[in-house]
Amino acid sequence: CFAPSCFAPSCFAPSCFAPSCFAPSCFPSSCFTQRTEMGCGASSQPRDESSPRSRTTTGFVFVGGGNVKALMADALQHSSDTTLVQVGSVRALTQTPEFASPDSGVWEAHVSSWFDEQMAEAEKQLNGCANKVLVVLAAEPDPVRFKAEMRTQPGPDLNSYVAEAALEPMFRLNVGIAYKAAQWVSKRTGFGLLHISTSYVYMEAGPVPNDTHGQVVRVIPPDLAAGTATGLHPFDERSDQNGNVSELNYAPYIPQSSVGLPGVEQGCCLVAREIIRAKAATDLVSFSQAALRMLPAHIQAKVQNQGFDYPCSKLLAEIAVQTAPLVEGSAYAIVRLPTMVGAGAILGPRPCGGAKYVMNVLSALGQPDEQAGVDQLVSQSAPWMKKSRSMCSYQAGAAMAAVFAMRMSPLAPPQFRYEHATGSFSQSDAQYHSAIVQGLGGLLPPEHPKQRWLQHMVEALAKRDLQDSDVGPHTTLAIYDQSIDSSHETDFVSSILKWVRQLEGSEELDQLIKS
Repeated sequence: CFAPSCFAPSCFAPSCFAPSCFAPSCFPSSCFTQRTEMGCGASSQPRDESSPRSRTTTGFVFVGGGNVKALMADALQHSSDTTLVQVGSVRALTQTPEFASPDSGVWEAHVSSWFDEQMAEAEKQLNGCANKVLVVLAAEPDPVRFKAEMRTQPGPDLNSYVAEAALEPMFRLNVGIAYKAAQWVSKRTGFGLLHISTSYVYMEAGPVPNDTHGQVVRVIPPDLAAGTATGLHPFDERSDQNGNVSELNYAPYIPQSSVGLPGVEQGCCLVAREIIRAKAATDLVSFSQAALRMLPAHIQAKVQNQGFDYPCSKLLAEIAVQTAPLVEGSAYAIVRLPTMVGAGAILGPRPCGGAKYVMNVLSALGQPDEQAGVDQLVSQSAPWMKKSRSMCSYQAGAAMAAVFAMRMSPLAPPQFRYEHATGSFSQSDAQYHSAIVQGLGGLLPPEHPKQRWLQHMVEALAKRDLQDSDVGPHTTLAIYDQSIDSSHETDFVSSILKWVRQLEGSEELDQLIKS
């Protein structure tokens, strides 16, 4: 599926993303044979094994781990033309005393030194790699855990709040690691940067994309690429709602038609460009203060009232990686992946972010009667018109990230390439709960009395999902020219069904069966 000829929009049609597409057999080494102009260093001609390895190898250095890294590495390692290196534990770094130091200078020096040491070891393993890419994955992905660890309380002085919040270990993890990684790359010739981000960045309230009769409110013209400032997100026009700031002012990508215009010729977003011009970022704290001053008024108000949250941390991380100088001949990319489901621990001391949805269902099944259980779950399930986002399995998300990694190429002048991997199909919390309910149904005995509860829940959730909407299939926008279009359910439901199976043999499932 991923031969050079496949790098065309038609290759990423929804039908390409069946669960079977991501089996290991789908990633033979020939799948990642790349053309030289794609920047992956390999020739489209048969490989000459007698030639130096440096002519055909791309080295990927991972900063951060987790499910995405493991699955992305699985996809990449099937190519004989890649070398994969993992730096030391970011978690161990975050647990050092210096990482939590109230002295910004101590933290800056400590993390810079850590990168120097880790990358010195990594480069020994990259000997012979013509192309080298630093892949930044490090972040706390659970919005609830991120919020809980942000101790600083917001106040009337936004600038002071940001200065204190930027010293917090959780903020330093989600924003600071990306900031320091970009600084390290900016001082090294031959190293590219791939920043893995998330579509969750844009969870701000905005106009609904479809009206209640299913008519598309806005259509993106075919000549505009996905991710440009017109059409994909709610802030593409100046309004009172967004503080009269166009998305182009802070979007983490550059419309290709705008390259060369004043302010964007350096290949980074306008917020990053203004920070560079003003020399406003001497450290993580000053960067964070400068960036927030330039973001739309409604985002500033949200931070001032509620404090930093996970989406804002990811937005700042995207801007942060763009504030370091770009190097001629190096490739840079920001990849936004959908919200990923179907992996991670449900039980135990560090459950994943999606575990709360399973707990919601188990709690509802523990109510005294069927109707009470159904009502409780429905009340916790936002319908599509209220909250929806593009979702796919971790396997699909990692495979898409691998495709983007293999097609990275330097641009002249150097600039960030923006890869928009989220599709035009989105799922709601009601659908998420429904998939978990179906998964639990497969774990309970067919004759168990709670099977009737589960069926009732599925029916009630389907009704809840369509509340205030008759749009039918959840097409959020008419999107053209996606980098990859994950535009229908793909493996969303099937991955959740498999994920829920980890409850087999658990105390929680035993209690449910006995009830």
